[in-house]
Amino acid sequence: MNNPNQSPKVSAVDNGAGLSGMCYQLDEFYLDLQEDGNHIRLLTPAEIKKNPFPGLRPYRTSEFQLFKGRGGQAEELIRRLQNNKFLAVIGSSGTGKSSLVRAGLIPQLFGGYLHGTSNRWDVAICRPGADPIENLAIALASIRSSSRSKEVIEHDFREIYPQLLRSIYGLLDVARLLNEGKKKEKNETCL
Repeated sequence: MNNPNQSPKVSAVDNGAGLSGMCYQLDEFYLDLQEDGNHIRLLTPAEIKKNPFPGLRPYRTSEFQLFKGRGGQAEELIRRLQNNKFLAVIGSSGTGKSSLVRAGLIPQLFGGYLHGTSNRWDVAICRPGADPIENLAIALASIRSSSRSKEVIEHDFREIYPQLLRSIYGLLDVARLLNEGKKKEKNETCL
C-alpha cells in the first residue's frame, strides 16, 4: 500500500449471520496473537498436560511455560537489550525466531528482567509480509487503540502509517504518539 489514506487490507466474511464479522488480512489469528502478547496468563496444569507442544506454529506468549530448550537465548536477548535499545532477531525461516521472542523474551520483559525499565510493555506483533511498513502500522494501531474494532484500528492506522513513511525517525515519532496521555508509569514498547 503506497497511499496512507487507504484502509488496511480488510475483507468482510459472511459467517452465516450476514456480514457481521470482519476479517483482517492479518486475520483473527493475528489479533489473537497481538492480544496474547500483551496479556500473559498462566496455563493450567490441564492445559499443559493436554497439549505440551504447539506443533508447527510458533509458541504464543502465554505458552512460555512450555517453551524449553533454547539454552539461555532469551537471557542473551535481555543482556543485549541492556546495552542497546534496538535488537533484531534474524534467521532462516522456521528456526524459531517468533517462538524465542514471543515465549522467551516477552515474558521476561513483563517479568522485569530488563533492569532500568518497567515491567509495563506494549507489544506489537507483526509479520513483514508483502508490505512491512503497513503491517507494522496496523500492529501499532491496534496497540494505540487497544481494540479489535476495524473502525478504531483504521482510524489510528491513518495517523500512524504516514508518520512511519515520513522520515527515518518515523518509528520514534510513533513511539512518542503511543505514549501520549499515558500515566506517569513508564510504558515501554516492544516490536
